[in-house]
Amino acid sequence: MRKGIFVVLVLVNSFWLKANDTAFYATMVQDSFTVPLHYNNSVKYKITATLSSTWQTTKVLEKYYQYKASIEEVFLTNDLPVELAIMVLSNTSFDPLYVDKVDGAVGIWPLSFSMAKRYDLEINSYIDQRRSVELSTQAAIRFLKELYGIYGDWRLVVPAFKVGAIKVNLAMRKANNQTEFEEVYPFMDYESKQVLESFMAWLYVEKHHKLKLKEVALDSFDTLFVNEDVSISLFSTYTGIAEQKIKEMNPVIKRDIIPGKLSPFYLNVPAGEKDSIHKIIPFLADSTKNAKIKIAKVVAPAAQSSASSTGYRTIYYKVKSGDNLGLIADCYDVFISDIKRWNGIRGTTIYAGKSIKIKVKASKYTKYKAVNGYSMSKKRSMAARD
Repeated sequence: MRKGIFVVLVLVNSFWLKANDTAFYATMVQDSFTVPLHYNNSVKYKITATLSSTWQTTKVLEKYYQYKASIEEVFLTNDLPVELAIMVLSNTSFDPLYVDKVDGAVGIWPLSFSMAKRYDLEINSYIDQRRSVELSTQAAIRFLKELYGIYGDWRLVVPAFKVGAIKVNLAMRKANNQTEFEEVYPFMDYESKQVLESFMAWLYVEKHHKLKLKEVALDSFDTLFVNEDVSISLFSTYTGIAEQKIKEMNPVIKRDIIPGKLSPFYLNVPAGEKDSIHKIIPFLADSTKNAKIKIAKVVAPAAQSSASSTGYRTIYYKVKSGDNLGLIADCYDVFISDIKRWNGIRGTTIYAGKSIKIKVKASKYTKYKAVNGYSMSKKRSMAARD
């Protein structure tokens, strides 16, 4: 009996989708979007698939609607089509902690390391401002404006933003240097087409879904100035705020440390608790320092023993802007594959401000230790001589 009911429900659902997918395009035309429409069977399929994934789509939309009004306001203020905000759904399902497996781009938009630096977002060992909805949106708007100035068609801008302008430019060259979207689209690679079609599908879904969504209000918070490092676990213990909650309110934090020492940090805390928390910050900072001293005493002898027994010592090189694995490997006379193995790096992306391990012969430790203080020009000339 249950099996029969299940089959009937599946058939009814399937019929509903087939009956409605023919009306998708007509509905989108009536919406009068500023971004020109692109519609084909792939877009139709993505719409039906997204509508049928009710649980996942519901969760994504509930997260998005907490920020929708503020994001759309920024787009309107900057005279950009408000529907471009839907890119945070089609590209990353509105996940601030999203990391692209190919190029390491991070955040709801997402933004590569170089693009983030270009638009003044701070990234170091402790924080990544690409995870901030507000800051990354501002950077994304600047990037979108720049791309539109190049292509003049949002249907080319959307894939260029996600997969890179190089791929869109390559499609243009294959189209005999045509610049019109209709001429370029047939020559786009699979990934570029998928990005554009997912965006078009979410345009429909976001506006015309009939899902019952919970109204999840965004947590109200106060901002607390912190100028010392504070352990998140200690902070949680003495304030009663769960560690997960602290990280959710401050998604830019990458490690289990509230980083105030490197540069002053503005910490989001639950509304009404700012004054009471402010009073215990000095105590928490001192407790964090003491915890670090104890850790250092345990780790130091192990490192020393390793160096003497193997004839190698470990140097911690702090990555600078403009560095890459090849340049660092040349400066230390090691292989790129060794650096990746020592540091658990899978791709080729490294981040300025992060320290990476380099193992060198103990007899040359003093020589190689000096590399940390070299200018970029000196490192390049050093690599060139090799």
